[in-house]
Amino acid sequence: MAQMFDAQTVSSTLAFVKGELERVDPQLYLPIEDATWGRDIETREDVAFYDEVSSFILANFAGGFGGTGIGKKSWITNGTTTPAQVGVGAKKVMSPMTPWGMEVSFSIRELMAAMAVGRPIDVQKFDALRIKHQLDIDEQVYVGDSEIGVSGLLNNPDVTVENLGVIDKSTSVADIIDMFAAIMNDAWKVTGYTRMPDRILVPPAVYARLVATQLTNTNENLLNYLQNNNLRAQTYGTELKILPVKWLGNEDYFSTPRIVAYTKARDVVRFPLVRLQALPVQHRDYFQIVPYYGALGAVEFVRPEMVYYGDLAAVESGSGS
Repeated sequence: MAQMFDAQTVSSTLAFVKGELERVDPQLYLPIEDATWGRDIETREDVAFYDEVSSFILANFAGGFGGTGIGKKSWITNGTTTPAQVGVGAKKVMSPMTPWGMEVSFSIRELMAAMAVGRPIDVQKFDALRIKHQLDIDEQVYVGDSEIGVSGLLNNPDVTVENLGVIDKSTSVADIIDMFAAIMNDAWKVTGYTRMPDRILVPPAVYARLVATQLTNTNENLLNYLQNNNLRAQTYGTELKILPVKWLGNEDYFSTPRIVAYTKARDVVRFPLVRLQALPVQHRDYFQIVPYYGALGAVEFVRPEMVYYGDLAAVESGSGS
């Protein structure tokens, strides 16, 4: 009979042969993962697992802006018989809600082996499922999904893209400061100068450059300077957040690195999400199975005019002068 004892079989139960002179570190080290979606977007959680779409109503106003016909104010005169009227319209914007699911399963033998070595296999498999869930949400939030045809926070086709300059080793500190000032001004301008963005997302290489660039005759780096010396900080007294996002430097999604400026608020952009839930444990022969389910929506751009995209011609990390 063939020997049924190999490295793959042993490692799948998280049990290994321990030598008499072997000092095993009891800590189990999980694969590295990075999901920052919860930092950069508000969630919409009034959706349910059975919902097929999420939607919202976008209102618009019309009429009533002519007044007497001379100016734009709605004046009335002594002989006015027909005052101007205001019209209100509404448009429904819909996005798909897509169910998400995985299951955790383990045999009685796996459970017994895991108990023997003090590593609960059910907990470890749930951790793996949780990581997969977070990574899927992260991708859905930032860049959407081509299979179901939705975009994300960083690549919505309704947002106008502007071309920025170059950030490389030859770019001066003054040029970078001017570039970020222009980003803030342009993002403010498209809202009719009504609201300024409160955060800017940048590629990791740009973030590294900002952190590494020390300003002359100060103890401050370029990142801190930009966060505290900008239109928003001077107008509202609140710091602008500049944060790195790995997807912005991903060539599979962006042919050139992109910078994104926007306001993190539910009335600007938000993500419909049905949190992960579990069904009762199911027993099948020698296995115990726990199905988990949830649903991921598509990023809702309530006000796409309050989101700004700027594409860089090139990016190189390194210190500036």
